[in-house]
Amino acid sequence: MERKLLSGNAAIGRGAIEADVRIVTGYPGTPSTDILESIKDDEIYKEWSTNEKVAFEVALGASIMGVRAMTIMKNAGVNWIMDPLAATCYTGIKGGLVIVVADDPGAHFSVTEQDTRGIAQFLKIPCLEPSNSQECKEMTKKAFEISEELGLPVIIRTVTKVAHTVSNVELNEKNKLNYEIKFNKHYKKPYHWNPYAPLRPVSDHELLLNTIPKQKKISEESKFNKLLLNKGSIGIITSGIAYSYVSEAIPNANILKIGLPNPIPTKLVLDLIINSEKVFVIEDGDSIIENQVKQITNKEIFSRRKKYGELNVNEVKNSILL
Repeated sequence: MERKLLSGNAAIGRGAIEADVRIVTGYPGTPSTDILESIKDDEIYKEWSTNEKVAFEVALGASIMGVRAMTIMKNAGVNWIMDPLAATCYTGIKGGLVIVVADDPGAHFSVTEQDTRGIAQFLKIPCLEPSNSQECKEMTKKAFEISEELGLPVIIRTVTKVAHTVSNVELNEKNKLNYEIKFNKHYKKPYHWNPYAPLRPVSDHELLLNTIPKQKKISEESKFNKLLLNKGSIGIITSGIAYSYVSEAIPNANILKIGLPNPIPTKLVLDLIINSEKVFVIEDGDSIIENQVKQITNKEIFSRRKKYGELNVNEVKNSILL
């Protein structure tokens, strides 16, 4: 099997190629820009759009026609697409639709530190969070499968350090899909793509809520959620780049690495809690995982002392050891 050094961004691009994505759109903005630029495949239509909203809607149009599509933006770009994205979570999709968002903890290139995982939670759709380049590729491929299984858009949340850090990635052959590209306005339900037509928004909301048990099952069974029990007294629940910092700072702790921060895998969380005297949640961003953990246990949960700025190894040590 071929291995290649790739940045997280380039690995996401490689994942799109292996998933047989046909359309990739985006609006440039560090730390997400070089995802689209890394995709070298003549079968994929690529577009720098006028803005993020246009990029999302072009990708959505492709999804409605039945092909896999991906759109790329940085954290602030999500603000531009909230109107059509919220409606899409009600109407659903056909071909897999993946939204890759590069967050910027520390605001190195941005005017906000906003955490896209919270937006996924608000919209009630799955979110994946890679911790290295290999996961960037694998999660991109899996995100399309999840999207098509649920009939919903799926978010991949990466951060600056993951986007730009280079590591080895195993390459696979491109998956060749037999696309049937056509428009069907009554796909699975009457006037499928019209949020105001039958079944009306309230019924569409019910359909969205009915996917949540399946979303939880996907998370419980995902290979991207990993429990490492080292018989330590400290248990740490973490995700994404924070996992790398935790592994270096407190290597002997019991660690639950979460790859799907929305929704979290309840059973693995409880297993970690049962096997640990003191439990911390360490995440690079808002208290997305922490708040979900507190909803499923009465045990006292500790967390990062400050909720702003970019996480690092020393801060992990200070949060846990002091």
